[in-house]
Amino acid sequence: MAESYIKRIRRYGKYLFEWIFKEKIHGLDFTMRDAHLLSETDGRLHGYSKTDEAHAKKIFEALGVDKEKRLLDVGCGKGAFLREASKYPFGKITGIEIDNALVKTAKKNFEILNLDKRVSIYCTDALKFEHYNLFNVFYFFNPFDKEIMTEVVKKIKDSREHYRKYYIILHNPVCAEVIEENGGKLAEKLYDEMKSYETHIYECEG
Repeated sequence: MAESYIKRIRRYGKYLFEWIFKEKIHGLDFTMRDAHLLSETDGRLHGYSKTDEAHAKKIFEALGVDKEKRLLDVGCGKGAFLREASKYPFGKITGIEIDNALVKTAKKNFEILNLDKRVSIYCTDALKFEHYNLFNVFYFFNPFDKEIMTEVVKKIKDSREHYRKYYIILHNPVCAEVIEENGGKLAEKLYDEMKSYETHIYECEG
């Protein structure tokens, strides 16, 4: 317990330093957590917490990124994972987020970094999004509850007009059974040392 507490304090200290000295002075905001959706929706939506950069690198290396892979971050928040994705040769990089304030922050971030043409962000409900067929890599950092996750995964599966083979990446995979029940096969299991979370990469067929 003490070790976990110390690790958490170190992480908060690291992230606070990054926000103040690497982001805020440039008008950026990727790092600070935003959990207002968690309370406002009685836990159905989980808010924003960034994926650590070092762990994102492990994910992309395990995935084997090339131009044929088209990434959609579902519940992208301020866009930290998308920023790291922009360093790799994805054919398309997009995020969707239901909270307008988070979308504004993400778009501002990418405009400042001159990545707004490389990364697209849309303010939309994942249950109403109609373009899952354009992507074959889907990233989730536990953005909502199991009921919503089930419906979103069904929409992804039903959308398979193109890119028949696809990947679902779950960071902090509390809804892993939803993917497995829909035929996803666990291809890779990674561990995030910074947050003490697992990441599961599933291979799926449409």
